[in-house]
Amino acid sequence: MDQDKLYNKFIREIEKLNNLKIDHSVNDEHTFPANINMDDDENRKAVVNEIIQSIQSKDEKNLYVKYQHSLRFYNVMLNYKKKYDEESKKVTQRLMNDIDLNHSYQVIKKTIRIHHFFNCPKLCEIKNAYKYCQISTREFYLLSDTKWASFSKTYQFQEQYNADYVYWKVKRRNKEKKESEEEEGESDKTISDLGE
Repeated sequence: MDQDKLYNKFIREIEKLNNLKIDHSVNDEHTFPANINMDDDENRKAVVNEIIQSIQSKDEKNLYVKYQHSLRFYNVMLNYKKKYDEESKKVTQRLMNDIDLNHSYQVIKKTIRIHHFFNCPKLCEIKNAYKYCQISTREFYLLSDTKWASFSKTYQFQEQYNADYVYWKVKRRNKEKKESEEEEGESDKTISDLGE
């Protein structure tokens, strides 16, 4: 994948969305609720995996719906952070253990990027920007870490994004493997395991 073309697509899209000026209210977690009982193992795992399946579904073609599920999953991640961070437990590993999916870090990484993209200062007045975005959720994962760092710095959300990136232990791809990762598309061999 041509990283410059993909990067330029992100630039064009965020500028287009900024010019829409749809709604003057900020996104919050109540906009994308996930009814989850963190104390009930069965319910917690069921909710997490239902959302993950929706995000990963190849049948669902509607980007609007995919973004909704991704933003819901970010709020689920916040629930894990609140519940297990206070108990001094490995929050990322708890989340990973509950997900019935190999390579779940891909979903975590996409989710973090999607959240920060739609909550960056450039779009802070657009509540429903995700409805009009024409970037696929897969492209959020495919944009290289270097290009994403440049993009997040340009649009002033690099600090918040990096804090999430470090907290959830999504490790950066090493340069030698990155090119083969992008050629193989959804390959999972370039990011280290999230567990400590």
